[in-house]
Formats: sequence, C-alpha cells, structure tokens
Amino acid sequence: MNTTLSESEIRGDRTGKITAGIGTVLILLLLIWPIFFFQNPPPGQPGILVNLGFVDVGQGDENAAAPVQPQVTEVEPTPPAPADPPPPPPPAADPKPAPQQRDVIVTEDPSEVALRKQKAREEAARQAEDRRRRQEEAADERRRQQEADAERRRQQEEAAERRRQQEAAAAAKRAAEEAERRRQAEADALKGQLGGAFGQGSGNGNTGQSGNQGVDDGDPNADRLSGISTGSGRVSGGLGGRGVLASPPVQENSQVSGTVVIEVCVNPDGEITKANYTQNGSSTADPTLVAAATKNARRWRFAANPMAPAEQCGRISYNFKVQ
Repeated sequence: MNTTLSESEIRGDRTGKITAGIGTVLILLLLIWPIFFFQNPPPGQPGILVNLGFVDVGQGDENAAAPVQPQVTEVEPTPPAPADPPPPPPPAADPKPAPQQRDVIVTEDPSEVALRKQKAREEAARQAEDRRRRQEEAADERRRQQEADAERRRQQEEAAERRRQQEAAAAAKRAAEEAERRRQAEADALKGQLGGAFGQGSGNGNTGQSGNQGVDDGDPNADRLSGISTGSGRVSGGLGGRGVLASPPVQENSQVSGTVVIEVCVNPDGEITKANYTQNGSSTADPTLVAAATKNARRWRFAANPMAPAEQCGRISYNFKVQ
C-alpha cells in the first residue's frame, strides 16, 4: 500500500536529509584537513647544546678532587606478599531479545484527504481574495487622490481666471472712466470757448439803415445768408480694422471751412454708441460744423465683430470745404 506523508513529516524528512548532508561534508573536511598541513619532509628533533671546552685557554691552580666511589650496600630482597585470589566472574546475564521494528503503514481516510485539500483550496482562495481586495483599495485610493488633485487644480485655475477677469474688468472700467473724464473735460473746455454761441435768439444784428441785406439785386425774402459747406469723414484710431458699412455724406449751409474730429465708440454689432467732438486734430470749433459732424457720425455703421470689446473707440475726421 502507498504511504501518504503529511506536510510535517515531509519537512522533517527534508530537514534530516539536509542535516545528514552537512554532517557528511564536515566529516570529509576533517579527514582531508591534515593533508593540507602535512610537512614533507617532517621537521627533525631539536638539537642539544654540548660544551666541549678549550684546554689550552683554561686557567686556575686548583684541580678538581677525585670522584668519590659510592659504597654499594647489598639489600636483602623482601619476600612478596601473598596475592589475593581473584574474585569469581559474575554470571552472564541472559541476553534479552531485541525488539523487532515493524514498518508502520499510515493509511488516511479519503474523506480526510478531500477535506484537507478543500481547506487548502479555500485558504488559497481567501488569500487571493485578500490580495485582490488590497489591490482594489490601493487603486481606489490612487484614483481618489488623483481626483482630489485635479479638483484642486481646477479650483485654482478658476480662481486665477476670476481674478484675471476682475482685474481686466477693473482696468476696463478705469480706462472708461478716464476716457469719460477726458471727454467731459474737453466738452467743458469747448463749451467755455464757444461761450454763448449756442444761445437761443433771432435777428441779423444792427445794419445801420433799413434795406435788403445781402447783394443789391438779391431776393428780399431769402433766409439763407451763407453758402454751402460739404465734408467727408475719414476713419482713424482704434477703428482702422473695422469695415465701414455706411458712411453718409455731410452737408451744411455754412461758409466756414476746416477740420472737425469726432471721437466715436462702436459696439460689437457695429453701431455707434458715443460721438463727441475733440479739439485734438480739429482746426475749427464752429458750432454749426461741430453739430453737423456729430449728427453725421451717429449715422455711420461698421461691420459686426462678436469678438470685439464692448466698446471699440476711434476717430472720424471731417474736412469741410466751402463750395
């Protein structure tokens, strides 16, 4: 019958074999050890120091005394004592029969073998499940850490974008306020220079004598005392890149010529949102020409640009000439 050994017996057998092998190696080393230290030829006996003396160089007057012969005394031999008789030998013990060693055949129940194998499989499955669970937990932890890092970076980017937008809005607001203050100051300065030119009233002034004002053969019912001034607009400044869709001509009943510059702002739809006179670049401040140029500038249309800022500002210059 086949004998099935348990795991402990297998480990004991393996340990015994290893120990026997190590012991055999040690015995062989002890046996061949003297071979490595054997001296050929073997070392000799140590020498003995002998004083031979030198007669020719000896000194002294006294000679050594003759040796004394020892007296030999005969001693009678002592008779030997009678020897004790040897004790009788002990009776031989009856030899006990050596116990016979019998080979032990270990048999196992098939159900126990199946149960042990089942437990081994369950233990292996449990260990595999534990390893899989630890790997999943580590992967979940890494994923949560990555998501947290991504969320933190996103929040930081959003905060930076909000700060940038706020700073841009604040800068745009400051620029708009500064431009508004500049335009208001220019308007106030123009208003002070023009004085009462925009005042309400009628009449042609004092002419001295009654009669028809104008040429001698003129129409006494004519109400136009001046010629016609015409002008055309030219775009410059920040609106140079925007296409012009509508630029109606300007015409004014006046005998005044000169250049009038109007600052305008355009929204992304191409519509004029602001139109104000500026002395920078203007050669005349005639209120009639200024009013005509401002009115005409509000009728201009530019190409729409959704990517343009809320207000894109530039200049329209009008060069009036008397016809």
